[in-house]
Amino acid sequence: MPASHRTVLIFLAFALSCSSGRARLSASDRDPMLGLNLQGEAVQGMSLLWTSGRAVVLQRDGRLFDFDPADASQVRVADTRFDPASQAEMRSQLYREFGDRYQVTATSHYLVVHPTQGGHWPEVFESLHRAFLQHCRTRTLPLRKSRFPMVAIVFPDRASFLRYAQSDGNRPVGGNVLGYYSRNSNRVALYDHGATSGGVSATMRHEAAHQSAFNWGIHSRVAKQPHWIIEGFGTMFEAEGIHDSASNRTLQERVNRELLISLRKRYPDSQSLAAAIDDLVQDDRTFANDAESAYSVAWAMTFFLADRRPDVMRQLVTHYSSRLPFITYPAEERRSDFERAIGISIPMLASQIQQFLGDVR
Repeated sequence: MPASHRTVLIFLAFALSCSSGRARLSASDRDPMLGLNLQGEAVQGMSLLWTSGRAVVLQRDGRLFDFDPADASQVRVADTRFDPASQAEMRSQLYREFGDRYQVTATSHYLVVHPTQGGHWPEVFESLHRAFLQHCRTRTLPLRKSRFPMVAIVFPDRASFLRYAQSDGNRPVGGNVLGYYSRNSNRVALYDHGATSGGVSATMRHEAAHQSAFNWGIHSRVAKQPHWIIEGFGTMFEAEGIHDSASNRTLQERVNRELLISLRKRYPDSQSLAAAIDDLVQDDRTFANDAESAYSVAWAMTFFLADRRPDVMRQLVTHYSSRLPFITYPAEERRSDFERAIGISIPMLASQIQQFLGDVR
C-alpha cells in the first residue's frame, strides 16, 4: 500500500473514532481537505468513508465520489480545512463545463444552467423549492439548510440531455425518462419539452422535490433509508396543487390523481393495501418488480402521513435521515422502526389511508 494511502487510513480511523457517526455533509473546523487523482480527474474534498474496498469523498461543489480506493492515486491530506465552494466559484465552473451555448443564472438557492433563451427556468426552480420549504415548515419537519447551491441543468433538446446523462456516472436513461436527480452529482438534469409537451411539469416537480429533500435534511445522501419515503416525497410534489396549499385547500386539489387511480385499481380494500405497505416497509424490491404499485403505495403513505399525521412523518424523517451512514438496514429493523413511529398496526394504517382517500373524486 502506498504511504499516502496509509496516511489517509490512519487519519480517517482517528476521525471516525471521534465523530458522532452521523453523515457529515456540512463542514466543520475539524474537517481537513483531501486531494487525490481519480482515474485522471483531480478531486478535492472531505472524506466520508475510506476502507480497503470503498471510499466516498464529498467534493467542494457538493458532488459525491464513491469509488474503489485502488483507483485513486496521489492521495494526500492537505493542510487546509474543508471549505464548500462559493456560489461564484460554482457558477464559473459551470460556465467552463457547459460553454457559451448556455447561461448560468443564480437565484437564492439555485444555480440554473439553461439555454440563453430560457430565462424563465431559474424562477421556476426557485418557486418549486420555496413551495417545498413552506410545505415542510408548516408540518414542522426537520429542515437543515444546505451548504451548497443546488444545481439544475435544462438542456434544449432530448439528444443533448441523453449525451449528458450517459456521461453522468453511466446512468441508464430509458425512452420515457424526461429528467432525473442524481444523488452523486447532486444535480437535476432535464430537457425543455416546450409548452405543449405532456409530463414535463410533473417531472420537474418530482425531481426538484428530490433535490430539495436531499439538500435540506429530509433525506440523507449517505445513509440507507426506505425507498418508499424518498419516492413518496417525489410523487407527492408531482401534484400541482401541493405547491400552493393556500389556494388548494381540498384533498381533490392536492392529490396525485394518476397514482390515486392506480392505487384504487390495484388495492380496492384495506387488506390488500396493508400487504403492499408491509412489503414496502420491509424492503425496496417492489420498486424493481412492480414500479407502478410501489409508487402509488409510497405516494399514499407519504401523502396521508404528511397531511394527517405530521408528528409521525416528523419522527420517521428524523430517524431515517440521521441513521449511521453506509450501513445496511435489515427488514426486521425497518419494520420495527416504522411500527414504533406510527403507533398502530399496519392494517389499521391501511384502513385509515383508505378512509382518508375514500371521499376524493
